[in-house]
Amino acid sequence: MLPGELQATVQEVEQLAGCEIGVVPDAAASEFDSLTFGIEAGVCRATIAYGGDSISCCAIVHEVLHLKRYWLDGVPILRSTASRYQSEAQALDDLIEHLVIIPEEQHFAEAESNAHWSAVMRAKLAELPTVGQRDGLGRFGGGGLNSAPSQAEVVALQRSLMLQRAVMEIALPDFDHASLYDRLRDENLLEASAAFSDRLRNMLTDKMRALIFAGQEFRYDLTAFCVGRFNLRASPKNFWRSAPLTQ
Repeated sequence: MLPGELQATVQEVEQLAGCEIGVVPDAAASEFDSLTFGIEAGVCRATIAYGGDSISCCAIVHEVLHLKRYWLDGVPILRSTASRYQSEAQALDDLIEHLVIIPEEQHFAEAESNAHWSAVMRAKLAELPTVGQRDGLGRFGGGGLNSAPSQAEVVALQRSLMLQRAVMEIALPDFDHASLYDRLRDENLLEASAAFSDRLRNMLTDKMRALIFAGQEFRYDLTAFCVGRFNLRASPKNFWRSAPLTQ
C-alpha cells in the first residue's frame, strides 16, 4: 500500500529495530494513532492496529511517519511523571507530532488525509462547550453548561481552541477556518491564538523547545512532564528518560 519512499523507510526502521512492524485488525482500534511501540530488554516491538475490514493508505502512512520520527530520527517523546498527567502529556506530544506529520502525510495521500482531518476538526470544534457567553438570564450556555463554569473548564476550553488553531493554521492551512475563528472571537482568543501559532510554527525543528513553549502557554506545571528518546543504535537498544522538565 505504501509508496516506494515509505517502503524504504519501513525497511530501514525494521532493520534498525530488529523487528517487523505488525499491522493487525482490532475492533477497538481508532482509524488513526493506533500505533503501539516500545522496547524491553533491548527488544523492540511495533504494531499498527486498525478497525474494520482494512486499513486506509493514509492511516498506515501516518503511523509509519510517527515511527520514523521516534525510532529513526530519535525525536523526544513527552511522558508524564504521574499517571494523572498522562492525557495532558499525550495531547501535547500529539500536537507537535501532528504539526510535522500531517503535511508529510498529505504529500503521500492528500485526498484521504484532507477528508480525514476535515471530519476530525469539524467534530472537535462541535464538541466544545460554549462557556464564554451568557444568555438573557445571565447564565452560561451551550454544551450543557447551565451555570458559571469553573476556572478549570474555562482553561480547558482555551487550551482546546489554541490547539485547534495551531493545527489548522500550521498543518491544514487550506481548510476553511471561519467557524474556528468565530469560536475564538467568542472566547476573546483570536489574537492570543494567532500569536501562539506563529511562535510555535518557528519551533517545530526543535521539538523539545516546542513542547516546553506549548506547555507554558497552556499553563501546565512542567514538572508534571519528562521526555524520553529511543536509541536503537546503542547496544543494547534503549529508551532514555529525562528528569522532570523545568521552566
